[in-house]
Amino acid sequence: MISYFVFDKIIVGGLTIYVWGLMASVGFLAALIISLKEAKRKNISQEIVWDLVLIILLGVIIGSRGCYVLWHWDEFKNNFTKIFFLWEGGLSSVGGIILAGVAGLLYARYKKLNIWRTADLLTPGIISAVIFTRIGCFLVGSHVGKITDLFWGREYFDGTIRHPVALYFMVSAVVLFLITWRLRKRLKKDGLLFLIFIACYLAVRFFIDFTRCDDLLLICENRSHGLTYSQWVFLVLLFPVLGILKRRAEFFS
Repeated sequence: MISYFVFDKIIVGGLTIYVWGLMASVGFLAALIISLKEAKRKNISQEIVWDLVLIILLGVIIGSRGCYVLWHWDEFKNNFTKIFFLWEGGLSSVGGIILAGVAGLLYARYKKLNIWRTADLLTPGIISAVIFTRIGCFLVGSHVGKITDLFWGREYFDGTIRHPVALYFMVSAVVLFLITWRLRKRLKKDGLLFLIFIACYLAVRFFIDFTRCDDLLLICENRSHGLTYSQWVFLVLLFPVLGILKRRAEFFS
């Protein structure tokens, strides 16, 4: 059994390195390297990839933080400057997905790119960034789970055994990367790889959120009608994505 622990910073002399930020940075570099290699394979300008990755990164940061602040407004209403303290944690992936997607789409339209082909190109890199970010989440002890009697549960600081939610996120991202990496050369029609990734991500995240903590007031997720706010958004997004995927798959069959 792996107990919960917090490894959130590395201090070297007078320099403090925040572990989550470090892993997120590694994820960004991994996404950039993989996307540049995919661009070369697909004969797409690497300059466009640089622009897109940076735009998507900004969208993820702003969207994730903005969504978290909106859903946890009580933490910030008395001190607005805390909104910018990203190193203290507090991001919601659903906001990052939405804003990054909108920003990437607008840029692709501005450059008159093949949107589906470009999305496929970026897919493996995006998932690699998710993997490293989730490793960071695991190391800093975020995403506490519900109490469980499963043998792979983690012992929390209060002695309870809980679902290792961050580990679920990390493992599912690795599996999704392996699947999409294998499919990327087999799927010949633009957009299918990206849509499969998005559909799987939304579905997996929806079900993993059922294991999130619901009994510790300070860290439990806000809920409405039994579902976390994120679950409601994932559910709303999932069905249109499945519909688009079905139509594109039928169109190309």
